[in-house]
Formats: sequence, structure tokens, C-alpha cells
Amino acid sequence: MEPYNELYKIIVIEHGIEADKKFEFNGYYLTVADYIQAVSDRGGHKKVLAVLKMIDHSNIETFVKGAIHRIIQETLVGNKDFVNYYKPIIKKVS
Repeated sequence: MEPYNELYKIIVIEHGIEADKKFEFNGYYLTVADYIQAVSDRGGHKKVLAVLKMIDHSNIETFVKGAIHRIIQETLVGNKDFVNYYKPIIKKVS
């Protein structure tokens, strides 16, 4: 199964988090679908899958929200590991 599809299955289908749900931080946001695509593109899907399988169902949304907050935070402070990929995809809250 493709990395995106594996993550989508667990996060969206099994745990019911809407793919278009927005998580905001400091006036910017990413959707759950943006996050899944980013993790898939950047090769981190195996680590995320391992974490998702270990944590309780009730904590999945908290994990995704925290990950998105960290991505936005690191991008805004100019962390080179984040800026090149994420700057074009984080969106300003309107």
C-alpha cells in the first residue's frame, strides 16, 4: 500500500478525522490531508505509522494537531529542514 493511503486509512477512515480539517498555529494552518501528503513525500510515514499504532485512539487527533503545530512553528522560525518543503504549502488563515 502507498504511504499516503496507509496514513489516510488510519487517520481518516479508522479514526474519523476529516481530511479537510484545519489545524491552526500563529495565523497559519495545514489540513490533515496536507499533513498526510507531507509525511508521505518526505519519507517519514514509517515513523508516523509506528506511533499511530502505539497510541490510544483518543490521542490520534492530538498527535496530528501537535505535529502540524510543530511543522508550522519550525517553518515560521526559518528552520531549513522545514522551510523548503513546507513554506509553499502552509496557508495563512484568512
